[in-house]
Amino acid sequence: MKPGGPPNDLLLHINLLDAKNILQQEAVGILGVNIIFAANYQLQTKESFFEGLAQDVVRERAEVDFVELRGPAFSGWDQQTLLAYLVHAGYAEAVWFSAKGEVGPPSELLHERAVVLAPGYFGHVDDAHGQIHSRMMAAGIQELRDELGATDASPVDPTGDAGGFVPGATTQARAAFVYGGGVDWNLTQYLAIRAEYRGFVYERPDFNLAALHSGAVTNTAQPSAGIVFRF
Repeated sequence: MKPGGPPNDLLLHINLLDAKNILQQEAVGILGVNIIFAANYQLQTKESFFEGLAQDVVRERAEVDFVELRGPAFSGWDQQTLLAYLVHAGYAEAVWFSAKGEVGPPSELLHERAVVLAPGYFGHVDDAHGQIHSRMMAAGIQELRDELGATDASPVDPTGDAGGFVPGATTQARAAFVYGGGVDWNLTQYLAIRAEYRGFVYERPDFNLAALHSGAVTNTAQPSAGIVFRF
């Protein structure tokens, strides 16, 4: 940055980790001083910039899960690379950006929304494996939608969407079984304790691809308990 030069913008989203307000205010003050110093003296690389920004506050007292940099001082710094670096350096537990390039704080994206988490390793970059992942996600979401009422053979289709063909993959039907039971313990005429258990059993699909075959049977359990009021 240069005196009298064009402006640059820095936008951060932070999650404060201190339990008390006075400590949170102190953390914000330290972070503000760090930003000013790093923006003036540590812009050589993204690593040096974030190291200065995070000194004595990030990781221990705050999490930075979103950053947006605009202006000539940050030319050549890729937005998605910056977000990925936040996780790599331990400054954030998670970040979010879509395949279309949209970005934002994860807390705003996920607030009051249903989420399906699909753990996995995405080190390969060839199209066939990418398409397999997309079809597996689609099959998993469909199974979740059908879980409460599926008691017969449920189709799993990795090739049904337009442009979603995976060489060698075929549609499969997997037998599924839903079971459950429950009991009420009466405490009084109007009050009882209720316990329930529900399960969903199915064989994991492999789309007739040898690389995905495991022969594993998945059992999803859903125990619950509550209080019953009668009136």
